[in-house]
Amino acid sequence: MIIIIFFLIQLSSCENWVFYLSDLTQSPQAIHNWQDVGTSTLLTSYTCLNGNAYYYEMLQGTAEIQNTFPLPTRLFYGIRIQIEIHFLQDQDQQFQIMANNIVLKNDKIFITHDPTSITGGDCSGVPYVDQFNLYDLFFPYNTPQPANLIVNIKSTGTGIYTISNFFIWIAYCDPQCLECNTVGQCLTCGNGFTQYDSACICQDYYFISGPSKQCVQDCPAGQYPDNYDVCQVGVETTLYQDLIPPTFTTYNFIWTADLYYSQSINSNKLITIGAQTVAGPFYYNEKITYNINIAVNTLIKGQFSYYQFGATYIQRSIVILMNGLQIGSLTDFYELMVYLPQGEISQSTCVAINFSQCTKYQVEFTYQTSSITNTLEFQSKFPFSTTDSAWGIRDIKLSQLVITGTTTLASCPSNCATCLIDTCTSCSTGFLYNGTCVSACPTYLSTSGSLCVDNDIGARGQYLLRAFTGVLESFSIFNQIFSTASVEGQYQTTVYKGNWIFGGYALYPWTSASNLAYFSNLPYHYAIIVRFKGVLVDGTGSIRAYVDTSTFDSTNTGVSANYVGQLSNENEVTGSGTILHTASTMKLQIQCISTGGSCGVYDLVVIIKRCPSYCSLCTSEVGCTTYLTTPNNTLSSCNIKYYYNAASDQCISCEVGCDVCTSENKCTQCSTGYLLSYGDCYNSNGYQVAASTSQCGNGCSLCYNAQDCLVCNVANKFWMNSGLCSCIPGYYQDDDLTCQLCHPICKTCTKQPRQCTACYVAQFRTYNYDNCLCSDGYFQEYDNNICSVCDIICRTCISISSFCTSCQATQFRVISGSQCVCQEGYYDSAAYICSVCSDQCFGCKDFTYCLSCHASQFKQLSIFGGTCVCNSGYYLPTTGLIQCNIQCLQCTEGTSTDCTRCPLTRIQTLQTTKFGCKCLTGYYDNGGKECVSCLTLINPPVDNYCYSLCGDGIIQWNEECDDANNNSRDSCINCHFSNSECLKETCTGCFANKCISCIDGYYITESNKCEQCDESCIKCKDKPDNCTLCLFTAPTGCLKCPKSQGFKFDNGKCSNICGDGLVVTNEKCDDGNLKIGDGCDSTCQVEKGWMCNQICTKIVYPQLIIEENTFDQYFDSMRKVSIKATQPLMITGSLMSNLNYTILEMPNANFSLLDSTTYDTQYVNIQFELTITLTQASDNVTLQIIIQPQNFKSQQNQTFNVSNQTYSLTYYNPPSQGVITATAGVMSLNQYILYVLLGLAGLAFLFGGLDIFWNLLDNLQLLSYLQYFNVIYPYNLVNYFTIFGFAQFTFISQYISIEGIISNDIDTPQADQAFAEQGYSSVFIVNIVTVLTVFLTTLLIYLGCQLLFIAIEKVVVQEISEQDIDYDDQSIFQYFLFRLTKNLQQTLAQITREFRSGLLRTYMAVAFDYNLAIFLQFKGFYNEGILLFSGILSILAFFIEIYFIFQGFLLLNRQQYFLKLRSTRNQIGSLYEGLEIYSFRQFYNMLSLCKKMLFMMFLVLLYDCPALQILMVTTLNMTQLVYIIRYKPFEDELEYYKNVGSEFLLWTIELTIILFTYDFTDDQLLNIGWVVMALSTFFILYQLYYDIRQHAEFLASEYIIIRKMMNKIASLLNRQQFERQNFIKSPSRSASSKKTLSKLKIRKFVTFTIAGQK
Repeated sequence: MIIIIFFLIQLSSCENWVFYLSDLTQSPQAIHNWQDVGTSTLLTSYTCLNGNAYYYEMLQGTAEIQNTFPLPTRLFYGIRIQIEIHFLQDQDQQFQIMANNIVLKNDKIFITHDPTSITGGDCSGVPYVDQFNLYDLFFPYNTPQPANLIVNIKSTGTGIYTISNFFIWIAYCDPQCLECNTVGQCLTCGNGFTQYDSACICQDYYFISGPSKQCVQDCPAGQYPDNYDVCQVGVETTLYQDLIPPTFTTYNFIWTADLYYSQSINSNKLITIGAQTVAGPFYYNEKITYNINIAVNTLIKGQFSYYQFGATYIQRSIVILMNGLQIGSLTDFYELMVYLPQGEISQSTCVAINFSQCTKYQVEFTYQTSSITNTLEFQSKFPFSTTDSAWGIRDIKLSQLVITGTTTLASCPSNCATCLIDTCTSCSTGFLYNGTCVSACPTYLSTSGSLCVDNDIGARGQYLLRAFTGVLESFSIFNQIFSTASVEGQYQTTVYKGNWIFGGYALYPWTSASNLAYFSNLPYHYAIIVRFKGVLVDGTGSIRAYVDTSTFDSTNTGVSANYVGQLSNENEVTGSGTILHTASTMKLQIQCISTGGSCGVYDLVVIIKRCPSYCSLCTSEVGCTTYLTTPNNTLSSCNIKYYYNAASDQCISCEVGCDVCTSENKCTQCSTGYLLSYGDCYNSNGYQVAASTSQCGNGCSLCYNAQDCLVCNVANKFWMNSGLCSCIPGYYQDDDLTCQLCHPICKTCTKQPRQCTACYVAQFRTYNYDNCLCSDGYFQEYDNNICSVCDIICRTCISISSFCTSCQATQFRVISGSQCVCQEGYYDSAAYICSVCSDQCFGCKDFTYCLSCHASQFKQLSIFGGTCVCNSGYYLPTTGLIQCNIQCLQCTEGTSTDCTRCPLTRIQTLQTTKFGCKCLTGYYDNGGKECVSCLTLINPPVDNYCYSLCGDGIIQWNEECDDANNNSRDSCINCHFSNSECLKETCTGCFANKCISCIDGYYITESNKCEQCDESCIKCKDKPDNCTLCLFTAPTGCLKCPKSQGFKFDNGKCSNICGDGLVVTNEKCDDGNLKIGDGCDSTCQVEKGWMCNQICTKIVYPQLIIEENTFDQYFDSMRKVSIKATQPLMITGSLMSNLNYTILEMPNANFSLLDSTTYDTQYVNIQFELTITLTQASDNVTLQIIIQPQNFKSQQNQTFNVSNQTYSLTYYNPPSQGVITATAGVMSLNQYILYVLLGLAGLAFLFGGLDIFWNLLDNLQLLSYLQYFNVIYPYNLVNYFTIFGFAQFTFISQYISIEGIISNDIDTPQADQAFAEQGYSSVFIVNIVTVLTVFLTTLLIYLGCQLLFIAIEKVVVQEISEQDIDYDDQSIFQYFLFRLTKNLQQTLAQITREFRSGLLRTYMAVAFDYNLAIFLQFKGFYNEGILLFSGILSILAFFIEIYFIFQGFLLLNRQQYFLKLRSTRNQIGSLYEGLEIYSFRQFYNMLSLCKKMLFMMFLVLLYDCPALQILMVTTLNMTQLVYIIRYKPFEDELEYYKNVGSEFLLWTIELTIILFTYDFTDDQLLNIGWVVMALSTFFILYQLYYDIRQHAEFLASEYIIIRKMMNKIASLLNRQQFERQNFIKSPSRSASSKKTLSKLKIRKFVTFTIAGQK
């Protein structure tokens, strides 16, 4: 068998072997061409006959034999020869096989015969065949290709050999290949074909069929490409067209503008290019839509002219959609790329006005519709950064293509009726098999019409093995699968009926051994099919196949001639079977079971029935039971959304949106929400998606790849920008790649909120270096984003409208400080434009009132103001301007010597009636206009006016004093008074006792004092800022930095002073300090998270506070969520329109909103409640609230800094319907039991024995309080506990509650959740109301009983007349009516007598609630207002209880006789009612009261420690159980058993509840809940049983008629005796009671009548 496998592997090493011819087979041949090379004669032919049947032919070889075979003209690259050579005699020779002089095989044969094995010949003249060899020979061929194959066989020995079964196989090159190598790879293609992966294809072209089989770019006229890109004859019919004429003014499309960018674009949508009209230009994300109507399955030919305007821009694209489904696109990658089905394009240049470039493209495509098509859309994705990028369109035409012709016969292979290039698709004769037409199908296949089919393959079948299936069969599949098997045994093959078979008749015949094949790593499958055919040679028997442990035996199908073997005809058999099989390994065995002969097998086929590709376990081709969760490459199976790629042996991802696919581009089942159309999946937006959301670019929610976005995340403020997503206008992308809101002054911005890229014109702003500044005539106010207008006289202004920084030149104004004043020669006439002054004035106040004068007129302003007078030294007589006397600065008009003003160096003197001008002190007259300073004289003589000598005791012109000494301590120092300016350090020179010069930085004033210059001056003159030498210079003079305005000098520049409180240039704020963290940092910039106007305030972004209702359980489908904002907000629009909600894991969840916001002011406190109805179970329930931030503003003018908030709710796991039904059933059962118990209690109230039920009330109360354990109860137990609500008194709080009154004044704290869910508060005075109400009710009952007793006494009893009636005449009704009335009177009387004892009983009944109110207050003690008062009351109540318990123990510890007194019983009988009064037994009720107090203390104070809480409570029950068993405190034995059982059951229930503190699954918690419910139900039944027995005994002891009724029932049950002590155990009664009972036995009934009825 190993030799056979080697042969098959060699044969199948190339997958392209095609059978060419055969010779010397079992098919009869009239002639053959094999000849002896030496003699040139034909070889001798030996025919093997069986009767008249020709079945075999052999040729006896010689020293060298030869045959010539013609070869095909088609290019091939390999030849394979198979030949069978039989060796008949002793052999010891060399053997050689050649083809075209190429040695293919050298073999040495050595055979020694065993004489006993030679028994005769099997063919005429040929002895027995001892051995034959099968030779399988391959040799490659390359060009030049031979026309013939010449085969030579040489032998050097004398032994006899024969040849038979000669086969030739050919390996062809690609049909369109001109040259290929020895492994079949094409090296040169022809006829326009392109080499691709060693084959020749028509890439990006059409293929025209016919004799030439050439690739062409366009189909010939009248032909159109079919679905296989083959040009076929067809008809084209126009379906729709628009924009066809050269010029037009209307169009049929609907234009859709870009939401953000189309406003500024012309909406005419027509443009002229050359002599033609073009629709457009279209920009940005604009779209045009045509409404069309095209039938389903229509082959459409689409044509249009596409114009692209502007420079080439990468990723500029047009998406083409039909019915909303993307069928293709035109994308600009520096050249236009067409992505359309069978798309073509041609281009030319054009000229368009207002565009730098214009290119016209003629586009053509074909498309097959999958449904009725109603719309055709062209959607642009262009950049919105430039208006130079646009597109246009015209010549739109849609035509229907109907293919009427098929490929011509002349171009198809032989016998093909139709074909696809060189592959047959139908046959004219024969059968279609693997793309060729054959005369007969392989014997392992069946026929279906003209097709060869395997009916067992189906949709998911796969050949695991095909062996010996005929000469036409390729062995590649067998080699691929069977090569993995391990095979045992060594056998040979035989040719049977022209086909190779395994075994048969050979040197090593196959007789009995089993042949094994092992298969592993099988793909996931559900069944295996095995088929085979066989032949029994020279014997009988069967062939058996084993698949693992399953067997298939062959059945006989007939007898054939003696083709092999030597004794008789062969028996033909066949076998088949199907087994269910899922294992990854399989063992195949084929066993020959022969008697006297051997076996041969052929057409061996093993088919594995595979599961769907996404299954690991299945029951059929579609019945998946276990789905794969990850790709399984090894087993050739893939999970959902993957397909198996055999070439790479990997699971490859399907396209996005596809669940099941067979290849990358062939989907068969789309995901939910996607539409399948011709193998592609389209999402709800109509796009094919190639990438998951995580692979898309930033802001993209749907994409084809990272650089080609299809849909942007508009909710997060992203918008399509040329295939990528950018932030919408008014937003920028921050470092976290999210869109954030720009500052309100920026129309668009980048990187930061205030880094503007465009400004709002409506805000009167102008863009300037990343900033939006107010335009000329406008200024920025701190609290307004819109620039405010300046005063009309200001060209520019800052801070306020009247603070001008420049003026309007057309108004003849100039800047003065911060004001625009009229320039010289103009005055302000109350109009915006200044008016010109009079000619007399240079500057004026009004037309005639001068403020300054013309220097050219030698005039100056009068000292009285308003008029211009002559300059000094001039006067104006009527004759003209005359100069004054040289000594006068001014003079009167009368004469030139009448001085009215003197020069600077002279002073007026009175000369009679006229003034003269004399020299100033320190000056002398030299006859000129000005006097000369004495300083000009050096060493003047003593008699000269200018002479001066300090210290001579004479006060000269330049001395203030002269005391003739140089004492510096007197008041005269250096001839100056000590306070003289001349003595100050700042004065550097004096003249005539006045300072005349100062040190640098100071200037001399008019009063001859030195004052400091401005800090911008080194030297100044006349005034501080009149610099004569600057500290720093500027183009306009000295650089001035007035500190008063917030500036200082810094490194030669004027910079702002940060921290002086003045906001100036380069400062965003100035809070008067350099602290960091107060909003304005040390550089006077606003800190992040702050905003500064006059003061800095921290920016507090509003947020939504989301709180889930703490009472919601995990199994509740309805959840309530309260939502409120952190600060008051102003809302634009309604609250509902600005908030959207969703459950991320549950899109179909339902929502309802209750808005409790009070809209009474501009800024409101948002508060609302969201009710969510969940629809499916989920481990994660995430509420997402989507906010429209732009519609909310806080009082800081801020909005939400996020566009959505999420909140994780409690997971949702709803109970099953079975759990709900079972819970309701258990609750109903318990309710019925409780109704019976309550009914018995009602009867006890009427007929006595009510004391029996007090213990029941205590136990039911305790059972109901178990729900307050701090554990998470499952659904069944939560609902179960609700039936015990009546045992508590919380229902009273529904009608009487003061919490609402208290909460109006103060926020009352909430109790722990379990208590709060049931309406309990943490405030004592709120909870104690229910207890007080019960006490009040008790008091009212007491009063009511008294009134009712009096009424019965007066109205009923007085009307009863006692009559002697025979017993037999007395009716039961009359009797019971009488007894009922009497008992009611007795009960009322007893209630009245035992009022105090009843109060004690009431207290013990409400002790649970009383203590709960106390300890809830203890846990939540608050030291404020009414809460403090409530806490004090709770402490007082606690000590009252302690005092009560203490007094109770003291009273019960007194002598027995005291406790047995009737008066004592009436007062405190409820404390020991039903108890034995000795040996600690009488303390039971008081101990129970202590237990209730401790129970509540543990329940409340240990709430935060659930395990300890429950353990302490169980300790209480166990302690009381031990006490009951030890002391047996009850008078009634039944009461004893009832209490023992009840305490034990309660203890068991509590121990079970402790399991809830552990981490169990929800289902496990439900099971524990069922256990608790079962125990609780048994507890109630247990109570019911004993209560019924106790009450029956009581009634029997009190009512003779009932006792007699019981006796009669007992007698009916054949009881011999009904004794009281056996049926009941009545309490011991007094002698008087016994006497009364004895009288009752013989007493006659009494009758009574009601007044008025006698």
